[in-house]
Amino acid sequence: MSNLMYLIFVYYNSQKVGKLMIKKFMNKKVRVSILLALFIGAQCWVNYLVFNYPAIGIGVEQNRDSQWIVTYFEIDEYSSLLGIQIGDEIKEVDGSDVNQHESVIKWSSIAQARSVLVHRDGEEFEVSLNELPSLTQFDVIAYSAQIVCFTAAFLLYRRLSYSLSARYLTIAILTGGFTFMTLGASIREDTFGKIFIVLFLVLVSYTLLHFLIVFFQDRGGIVLQPLFLLLKYGYIAIFITWITTGIFYAHPALTHYIYPESTQFFVLIFLLGILLNVGLLTYLYFKHRASKSFVSTLVRTVWISLLLSMSPIAIFSFAPLLIYGEFWIDAIYTAWFIMIFPLSFTYFITSERLYDIDMIIRRLGLTTVLSIVPAGIFTGMVWVAFQTEATLGSILLLFIFTLILLSLLLYSLEFFITKLEPVLFPRKYDLQSSLEKIATKLSSTSNFNDLKTNVLVDIVSTLEVFGCAIVFKYRNSVETITEGAIDLAEVESLIALERMEHRAYTINVISRKEEYTSYLVMTQKKTNTLLGLEDTQWLNLIISYLAVSLENVYLIRKLTLMASHRDLLHRVTMNTINDGVIITDKNGIIVELNQLIEKITNCRKENVINESVFIFEDFTSYMDNVISHGQRFESVECIFYPSPGKQINCLLDAFPILNDEEEIIGAYLRIWDISERIEHEQQMMAAEKFSLMGKLAAGIAHEIRNPLTSIMGLVHLLREKYVNAETYYRYIHIIHDELQSLNKIVTDFVLMAKPSLPSKKEVILQHIIHETVQLMTSQANLHNIILNTDLSPIEVELYLDATQLKQVFMNIIQNAFEASPEGGEVTICLVINPDNKDIEISIQDNGIGMTEIQMVELFIPFFTTKENGIGIGLGICSRIIDNHNGKISVASNLGVGTIFTIVFQGN
Repeated sequence: MSNLMYLIFVYYNSQKVGKLMIKKFMNKKVRVSILLALFIGAQCWVNYLVFNYPAIGIGVEQNRDSQWIVTYFEIDEYSSLLGIQIGDEIKEVDGSDVNQHESVIKWSSIAQARSVLVHRDGEEFEVSLNELPSLTQFDVIAYSAQIVCFTAAFLLYRRLSYSLSARYLTIAILTGGFTFMTLGASIREDTFGKIFIVLFLVLVSYTLLHFLIVFFQDRGGIVLQPLFLLLKYGYIAIFITWITTGIFYAHPALTHYIYPESTQFFVLIFLLGILLNVGLLTYLYFKHRASKSFVSTLVRTVWISLLLSMSPIAIFSFAPLLIYGEFWIDAIYTAWFIMIFPLSFTYFITSERLYDIDMIIRRLGLTTVLSIVPAGIFTGMVWVAFQTEATLGSILLLFIFTLILLSLLLYSLEFFITKLEPVLFPRKYDLQSSLEKIATKLSSTSNFNDLKTNVLVDIVSTLEVFGCAIVFKYRNSVETITEGAIDLAEVESLIALERMEHRAYTINVISRKEEYTSYLVMTQKKTNTLLGLEDTQWLNLIISYLAVSLENVYLIRKLTLMASHRDLLHRVTMNTINDGVIITDKNGIIVELNQLIEKITNCRKENVINESVFIFEDFTSYMDNVISHGQRFESVECIFYPSPGKQINCLLDAFPILNDEEEIIGAYLRIWDISERIEHEQQMMAAEKFSLMGKLAAGIAHEIRNPLTSIMGLVHLLREKYVNAETYYRYIHIIHDELQSLNKIVTDFVLMAKPSLPSKKEVILQHIIHETVQLMTSQANLHNIILNTDLSPIEVELYLDATQLKQVFMNIIQNAFEASPEGGEVTICLVINPDNKDIEISIQDNGIGMTEIQMVELFIPFFTTKENGIGIGLGICSRIIDNHNGKISVASNLGVGTIFTIVFQGN
């Protein structure tokens, strides 16, 4: 039956790929159900073996005559109990030939049997094995250990399933529990027990290593990625070896030869896992020991814990087994020490005391040192009493167990004393409870009236006094809070006179501040006795708590008063300010607005407070950008129409309100009415227009009157007086010239007032400048002026009217010639601004220059600095440049020269 089940198990393990594919389609609930069913089934199988078959532990060996001879007893007492001796021949097991019994053939041991037929000195006799106890000390230890492990794993996973390191620690504890679970089946020579106990034993050390890697990455930030790859291949190698061994174990004859060597091989792998754990921690310790950080403390503590946990089974059990072929101390005892490491970390993690690990380890170390002497005395007494029966290993084991038990007992004394404090020290417990209650109440005290119910009532009841008072002495007044029977007038009188000694009262200073001094005043006790030492210490603690609390309460009162004044000032300001204001929270909910906003939005304040600011469409885009993106708006012109036919011109500011962490906690919008200012500006502009029209009319009249006067005089002469033909033609020629001058004045005025639309096309600006220079060269030579150019080598192609632009250049260059002395220079430059790619053309001379007043009026029609100029040339230039979306400006220094700059946008 056992072999059949085992073969089925091995077969299904060989179908691992298929199982993994199926597992992908299983949800978590199904997987957990299957694993739980397997666990219950395995536990039932182990329990069946343990409670139906005793752990016989009779070792046999086949001699040359093919006889099975008893060679050893696992439990020495069983030899006398059964009457079987070493050297006896076993003929039959359960009435069948011994060569047909599975455990004999496989493991050279008698197990799962009810009786045996023994041959000794030519006699045969049957021995019943039912007399043996079902449970041995190994079974009791195994059941105890697995209960501890499974309980710890369950609690750890239930509480910290979200933590990756906790989940790996759970797996490590479960492997230890499974090792102890399979022990009962293994010592009864069950095939499943034999194969699974070595697997789980080996996995204990490697799952602990896996936990350490994840733990240090999770809690210490130490990444050990190469070890993950090593573990991956290690797991694969372990499972391949285990499955191969399982296949051999399925054949009884092969098992007989493979079992001893395979056991030692798995023990060697287990010890290698321990060395990897110790090696990893040693490496981390030397790497981080100089940092004096939490990580170094954690590594050192884990290293010590792991060494204490792993060294007993490695040194006293498995190492001697490999070297000498037997345990110095049975592994069933030393295996308990393996659980020290995972169980201690289960305690640290679940109790959230991982960061106190260094303190806890020091306390455990201290209790261990204190326990050495009593543990040694107790062990010595046991050795003296049982020295004939006790072995060195058992005595050493007893000392270790006693030491651990006493250490844990001393460590837990604090816990037990704390729990039993109400019984052992009732007065101290009452005072401590009252102190905790008062401290809790003080944390929520925000005004002086709360002090009575939160503090004074407890002081009166705890100290059993007639009454108690807290007194505040200010410069010109006294404020008192009382509880119980106490003479208020007398107390205030004592405090006012600063009489600290009185037979009926105990007066203590709580704190002395610049604004006030506070006192705690108590009457006598109801028992007419003095305060004891514990009461006095308790009262001093209460006074220290009160000092902090009173300072906070006074500060709260002061801030509250300031806040109320500030709130009043805020309301007055909001209602009297001429600007409109809206304040919102970070979600755009209106928390404040004033009268101008009510006027603009035509909404009442009480109807929109606590509503979204986005109900006002005029403000939505601004406030959304402020709240969502932290944008700021300044002096944005807006027009509002609160009612049909009524317009309000405003300027708008909007910006976010930030806290100390630069987080947006609200928004502020301010609007001020500029309608009157706009109206004044329009009136001023109208006045300026009329003034300009007057100046233009005067200028035109002046310019036209001169040629008209000449024409009228000549015409009068021609009408009143006969002139000869020569004089007649000379007069006619003068009249023609004056009429031409009138025509030019009118044409230039029309061009300045409304220039013809430019005929734009793509031209290269350098070509226009070169053509203009060629036209003006003769004028330059006439005035003895040097005309230079400094043009960008990059051709600038623009969309403009070349003829009008030449007119502008020629006008400015002509003015430069007239302003420059003989031998002067005029320079034309063309550059491309590297920042914004704008095209800049400058015409510079070294002439007489201009004053600031002249520069301001330069482009005003009919303003001129020339004796014979009419002052409309630069006005025409300005209008032409405007029609080309350009800008013209002038800079000049008197006596130095003038620079005219024309700028066209780069796009």
